[in-house]
Amino acid sequence: MKRTLLWSVTIVAGLVLLSGMALAQMTLPSGSRGDSTILVAVQQGAPVLARVAVPMENGSTVELTVPLTIGVDLQVSLEPSALVESIQEARGLPQIQERYTLSDALTALPTLSDMPDGFEVQTEAEPLLPDEELAEQSSEDPEATLANLEQWGIEGGYFNEFIFSGLPLFGTGRLRTTILIYGDAEGARAHLEAWDRREARKVEDGEYISRAPLSSSPVGDRTLAYKANSRRADESRESEWEYSVYTLAFQQGNALVFVDTISFRDAGDFRDNLRIGRKVSRKLREAARQPGNEP
Repeated sequence: MKRTLLWSVTIVAGLVLLSGMALAQMTLPSGSRGDSTILVAVQQGAPVLARVAVPMENGSTVELTVPLTIGVDLQVSLEPSALVESIQEARGLPQIQERYTLSDALTALPTLSDMPDGFEVQTEAEPLLPDEELAEQSSEDPEATLANLEQWGIEGGYFNEFIFSGLPLFGTGRLRTTILIYGDAEGARAHLEAWDRREARKVEDGEYISRAPLSSSPVGDRTLAYKANSRRADESRESEWEYSVYTLAFQQGNALVFVDTISFRDAGDFRDNLRIGRKVSRKLREAARQPGNEP
């Protein structure tokens, strides 16, 4: 039993080593786009000498050197575009930048099939309000907000919303996705930074009880993630109830995406934001690469 275990450990270690060597030496075919599954066959040219320590029944240990020849077939799923961008960044080369359109934003919104079980459509895809109405409704200083929107070069956007059909005592109760399109990446990034500063002030103004950053894997070019706790009056019961807003905000090229979820206080699941955010990011790239949709 002990001998079998040691041999297994040695073979697995060899497989891992060879697999790592194969991935390190892989080259991506030029012009690859979208998700790909690549079958890699690794054939070891010369045997590897493995040194194995074998415990004996009398308590002693015997060391043996044995040759191993291994063949491995690997099936690797990659997103070539992301790999190309990483290589370009590492080499200091200019990265390929898609130019997203309002049509791409509409296409990239999540659908009911993207949602976890139990959700239903609350608001179908709708365009954002014109800049003047948006500034009037979303700011205490509409004139300054309108000037910023024009400076950032906002072209418009779309949003939709889903709601959990049951009573979400634990987990996400509502999910809203907003995709904004700008004239360039600088405008999208500037709006993201301004949004972050404005949200931080809501704690000082008393609109939020608290606001804290969340740990998030990167999505797009720049990612921000927060959880804010707030309260809302329940007039029917003459009381208040507290809730949490989880937000994943990311800038991807000239697009700015917000994925907001609402739950009872501290009962939400930020993984819902991440899952939807990644799907939106992928859909944006796929939409921008459709034939006839090049910038």
